[in-house]
Amino acid sequence: MKLFSSAITATAIALSTLSSANAQQTQPRCSSIVTRKEILSLTSSEWSLIIGVYNGMQRDGWFNWFAYLHDRWFGQIHGNSQFFPFHRRFVQDWESVGQRYNRAFAQPYWDEMRDYR
Repeated sequence: MKLFSSAITATAIALSTLSSANAQQTQPRCSSIVTRKEILSLTSSEWSLIIGVYNGMQRDGWFNWFAYLHDRWFGQIHGNSQFFPFHRRFVQDWESVGQRYNRAFAQPYWDEMRDYR
């Protein structure tokens, strides 16, 4: 039975490798990659883009929506294993909404080691 199980596992791995290789050959390359930058390294034009996006999101109620979601789930998310997955998705959704205002929008991040004050 152990040999049979190992054979099934090996076959599954081989098939997934083949299908992955075929999928890579037929899938178009991503053309909408954005790069998140550290907040202190933003240029004045990048700041202008971010401010424009934030103003649009504020005007249309997105700031309030995301604040509501974060507040609503705060107790269930913070202090447990769901913290990082939740916030990773939260930032992705935030960035996705921001890209509706400007396709080049990428949420900057803060490097506390660089700017600890």
